Amino acid sequence: MHEHCLYVFLVNEDEPDWRKHLYILCPKANGEHRLVLIRSLPDMPTYISQTAMGYVAMGSRIYVFCRSNKHHMITLSIDCGSHTVQPLPDVPVLMSPRMADIIKGRIYIIKGDGGVQYRNTNVGA
Repeated sequence: MHEHCLYVFLVNEDEPDWRKHLYILCPKANGEHRLVLIRSLPDMPTYISQTAMGYVAMGSRIYVFCRSNKHHMITLSIDCGSHTVQPLPDVPVLMSPRMADIIKGRIYIIKGDGGVQYRNTNVGA
């Protein structure tokens, strides 16, 4: 049996570096829902525009691609079942991801300048 969950990244613009926090939509006893902060996950820094982040959901994982500054990219795999994070190997080309998607078990990242970067993460495993 698979449980469907909604995960939401929210930014608090009052914080100095606009960190994104991951929340999950949880049911309440009265049938309504509320967003609950997942405290076991690190905040996602957003030093540049939100459009420079790519997200892909596959199975019970969310893959995050973000350029954190001029010289570093953040590449993470979030396990939604255990609410843990694993860093992914570095992307060989520094980029500002505009969009990411999975095609035939492979992640493709569309760069801000229109280029395409292939990322083999073996997401089917």
